[in-house]
Amino acid sequence: MIPASVKARMARQVGMWTTHGVRNEKPFEGLYLARWNDAETGLIIVSREGHHVMNGLSYWDDKAAELIEVWATPSGSAVLHFNRRLGLVGRVAGVVGP
Repeated sequence: MIPASVKARMARQVGMWTTHGVRNEKPFEGLYLARWNDAETGLIIVSREGHHVMNGLSYWDDKAAELIEVWATPSGSAVLHFNRRLGLVGRVAGVVGP
């Protein structure tokens, strides 16, 4: 079960936003979209930065007591772990290239 404080933090990510940034010294406009899965146990995320599209899943791992994000990107995939011990700072657990 997702702790109430974690679920509240995840709920703040739900929605759609326009993003702006710079990649390879060129500005881009992007989009961030996050929604709950049907059981409200995790988030389904789509992020677009210019023509780069990334798909992610975010869910709570009770056993490890951490929030995990799994991302598929144009350059490979990544798994990020966020936990209280690390101050909710992400650490990359694995990256797989194309």
